[in-house]
Amino acid sequence: MGYIDNIPYTAYEKDISSEECWRLIVIIRNQKDLGGLIRTARQKRGWRQADLARRSSTTQKIISTLETGASSTRLDTFLKVLAALDLDIAVTDRRPASFNPSEY
Repeated sequence: MGYIDNIPYTAYEKDISSEECWRLIVIIRNQKDLGGLIRTARQKRGWRQADLARRSSTTQKIISTLETGASSTRLDTFLKVLAALDLDIAVTDRRPASFNPSEY
């Protein structure tokens, strides 16, 4: 496992739809990980929180709480934000990790 912008990832995976495209597989195990991913993706696009909020039909305050990992936001809101960032979710079997389950 490695880190890019403090976000854990396991590997780059070849996208079979393109010979030149690789995609990053990111491990999200808690709200803080997801918040960091959202913040990094937003910043890489040069967007302010208000820009992402407008594109995802939510508020800047919700984007801020999502990015800090302090949110218990509804799943549909997360999905709107991820869609605005052109990100998808893929669920897979959990890989062994050194983490403390009491952190959740």
